[in-house]
Amino acid sequence: MKLLTTLVFLICFSPGLSAKELKFLEVYFRHSPGEYIVFADKKDKKLYLVNRNLKAVRIYNISTGKDSGNKIYRGDNRTPEGAYRITQIWEYEKPQKLLDMEQSLEKSKKGTDAYKKLEKNYAKELEKYTNGRASLERMNNVYFKASEGHSKWGREEDLGRNAYGPVFMRLSFPNENDRKRHEDAKAKGLVPKNNMGRYLPPGSGIAVHGTNDPASLGNNASSGCIRMLNSDVLELREYLDEGSIVVIR
Repeated sequence: MKLLTTLVFLICFSPGLSAKELKFLEVYFRHSPGEYIVFADKKDKKLYLVNRNLKAVRIYNISTGKDSGNKIYRGDNRTPEGAYRITQIWEYEKPQKLLDMEQSLEKSKKGTDAYKKLEKNYAKELEKYTNGRASLERMNNVYFKASEGHSKWGREEDLGRNAYGPVFMRLSFPNENDRKRHEDAKAKGLVPKNNMGRYLPPGSGIAVHGTNDPASLGNNASSGCIRMLNSDVLELREYLDEGSIVVIR
């Protein structure tokens, strides 16, 4: 993990997604459990899905934080820059992993040790999916008002419900580098205090997710997360799982 957070400082200073930069991403695959890594470019508002052959097999339009720069504290409307892992995936559709396990259960002989083990693992995955779906439903049921700073792009219209779309992939923010940057910013007087006189924390809950405001893509429009078209985030999810690496620059 320390190597992941160190490497991001190097990649942050490389302009564009060049062949050299793709080659550099090869280092991240040494720490990736999957076949793909996500590279999100805040400036170009593009998200690249890169495979182990260092080929960008998918390119998506995205929206990032309303304010530019690296995230420092909760509520600053900035998207963090760094290397992260996906820690949770909340989604409406049952993931392929569960569907495959259901098929395996149907084909397995009940009562055997293999069946019992598979059944136990399936119950665990089903519970995780069910809880995640319930969390996403609660989040999407929140009504965001324009009067509170949450409006549709270019309009004074409430953002409304379903702001997170069908998939919410939470990232491991804040990491070690984020916490250090937050401490440095506090020392420089760049972190505000709340009404209790305490410094605002680095924040949390940064994710890659869908949106109910497709017009916002290509712009600085989110509160810090990476927004995608609902159809795009559904497709992206098929390539990723918990533990997948997401690099943001």
